[in-house]
Amino acid sequence: MTTYKTLEEVKKDYPNLDIGKFSGFQKNYLLNNKIKTIDENYNINCRDCIGCIYCTNCKDCIGCTNCRNCEDCKYCTNCIGCKDCIDCRDCIGCIYCEDCEDCKYCKDCIGCRDCIGCRDCRNCRNCTKREDCKDYMNNKPIN
Repeated sequence: MTTYKTLEEVKKDYPNLDIGKFSGFQKNYLLNNKIKTIDENYNINCRDCIGCIYCTNCKDCIGCTNCRNCEDCKYCTNCIGCKDCIDCRDCIGCIYCEDCEDCKYCKDCIGCRDCIGCRDCRNCRNCTKREDCKDYMNNKPIN
């Protein structure tokens, strides 16, 4: 593992990478953390990921973009700390979610948007707990 003090030091170890392509978070991460690996897709410290780009500290992900600390996710974008999610965008701390967007700390949700802490919801919008959820495809409460 290596700890870098400047981006120029990173460039010396990885001459084929364009440092300018890293996100702002990744540049800061490069300078403030121990680095195990950087691959050709600008993934930092990722393990067993396939087809991912611009990810940091991810494990066993497929086709993710710009994700951090995710595990077993597929085709997610801009997610942080998610696990076993599929096709989610801009989510934080979600588990077993699919096709969710801008959700935080949700579990086993499908098609939800802008929700916080929901569980077992389908097609919800702007919910903060299960009782608030409404199936927007059928416009009826979920209970």
